[in-house]
Amino acid sequence: MSVRRRAAGLLCGTLAIGSAASAQSRQFFSVQASGLLASLHGNAFDLLRIGTGLGGEFQVRVNPSRFSVGAGFQLTKHSSSSQGLTNKMTLTGFFLEPRYAIPIASRVVAPYLAGRLAFLKQKTDLQDIGTTFKVKANAVAFGGGGGFVARLSNSIGFDLGVALTSSDFGKFSYRDSGADSGLDAGSGLTYVVKAGLNIGLGKR
Repeated sequence: MSVRRRAAGLLCGTLAIGSAASAQSRQFFSVQASGLLASLHGNAFDLLRIGTGLGGEFQVRVNPSRFSVGAGFQLTKHSSSSQGLTNKMTLTGFFLEPRYAIPIASRVVAPYLAGRLAFLKQKTDLQDIGTTFKVKANAVAFGGGGGFVARLSNSIGFDLGVALTSSDFGKFSYRDSGADSGLDAGSGLTYVVKAGLNIGLGKR
């Protein structure tokens, strides 16, 4: 193989890697806002008959290379109705999301793999005949997923992704007093689909 061909091959590889990195964001810092569709499964949620809910998340990202990391806040709201009684739950939390942009020969689209570590709190209104129990529970959730970022301009990208996380909430406590309710909040899986915009800040 000639020196020219080797140099051309090396240049093409470098451009492909650079494209994948910059397609996440051309800027070193970025912010992202996304809408969430979250489906809850497992004994933590089946007992309450609480399933799919809507919400959103906001995160700030640092994008030094193909590897990037984000930190932010998430919120989803869920409800269920059975035999005339309604259970309501709000799930909130802070999270860390590392990403790896998969290098492909595109300057517009960058697929990625992502991890997820979140510290979650659920606030739940459990209805019984004639009364409502206001309880809460905390959990550490972890998991991963993937998606892609499609560049819309030099500083704006469209992000579409999916994630699966696992969490164990332990025991419910009453929200007003903090006393143990004696009810098991259980464990579960959360399937999430998200779509949003990633906005780069400053110059790279």
